[in-house]
Amino acid sequence: IRNRSMDMMKKAIDLSDKLGIRVIQVTGYDVYYEERSEKTRELFMKNLSKAIEWASKACITLAIENMENTFLNTVSKYMEISKEIDSPWLKLYPDLGNLRAWTHDEVYSELELGIKSKEIIAMHLKEAKKVDENCSGIFRELEFGTGDVDFVETFKLLKRLDYKCPFLIEMWNESSVTPLEDIKRVREWMLLRMQEGGYI
Repeated sequence: IRNRSMDMMKKAIDLSDKLGIRVIQVTGYDVYYEERSEKTRELFMKNLSKAIEWASKACITLAIENMENTFLNTVSKYMEISKEIDSPWLKLYPDLGNLRAWTHDEVYSELELGIKSKEIIAMHLKEAKKVDENCSGIFRELEFGTGDVDFVETFKLLKRLDYKCPFLIEMWNESSVTPLEDIKRVREWMLLRMQEGGYI
């Protein structure tokens, strides 16, 4: 499985180089279905280092997304990995929903850490519900505006920190019967939150 994964990574880097793509988003999982351990982290770091070596030769950045499990769910955990890898070709592509779900009100200090350290290269705007004693978190199929992400306050922070990297709206909406209409509606909803937050 690891060999196949690394082969796919090499092909992704080669294809990105041919197409002129400069950033590849990488999920922050050591394993997904299997049980995590020190060994799975060790293998993740070994293979990430190898992938960074390949990417750097093509001048391509690998940007890690913080995920919905505890392996790499915060900016702080990414910073530990970044310190170990120590490469300008490794950056962070934070998922705002996943970050809010795990860090609660510390989401703002986590974002500030990533932005001030110049590690954030782009950001996923996604809705989520917090992980707490009553809920194991909701990370998918959640209507924007019904979760725990305060987009207006987030955009106020991003404006104050002079954040100028790209955004990507992440929608898990597999049950939708009108996906194109939903995309347009969510885009307009997010633009309004940006205006309310003074970002645009």
